[in-house]
Amino acid sequence: MEPRRVVSPRRLWLGGLVAAATLWVLTGLVNALLGAEFQLWAAGMGDKIHPPAPAVALGLWSLMSLLYGWVGVWLATWLPGPRIRVALTAGLWLWVVTKLATAFDLLALGVLPPALVGGELLGSLGALVLSTLAGTWMALGRGRSSPSGERS
Repeated sequence: MEPRRVVSPRRLWLGGLVAAATLWVLTGLVNALLGAEFQLWAAGMGDKIHPPAPAVALGLWSLMSLLYGWVGVWLATWLPGPRIRVALTAGLWLWVVTKLATAFDLLALGVLPPALVGGELLGSLGALVLSTLAGTWMALGRGRSSPSGERS
């Protein structure tokens, strides 16, 4: 097994920020696409749900994006192999342990309708994989490098 890549903390944090920003935009697009379906569900729920104020919701969404971005990029730097493969693998594993596992819970409890859960799953898969790819590109740079971080 090849040794872990050496990545400077600065590049790791910058990569996480790039991944977070990418994820924030992509999940915003997914939410916009699912907006009508969500509004129908929310209207049917009436006063049984209590979403936070928009500013609080955006703050929570931003924090979620930062955490996913940093964890995805950190995971990608630990995986051996070519950059694109490790970024795609890290994004997929991040999706499996966060979104897919949570979807099973939401469906089992009947919290959200299956159509919303399915749409969120598909959208979040693309968003997490692409954002992890973007952040990993920033953290590891372009070109080929050895596991020690030296460019070849």
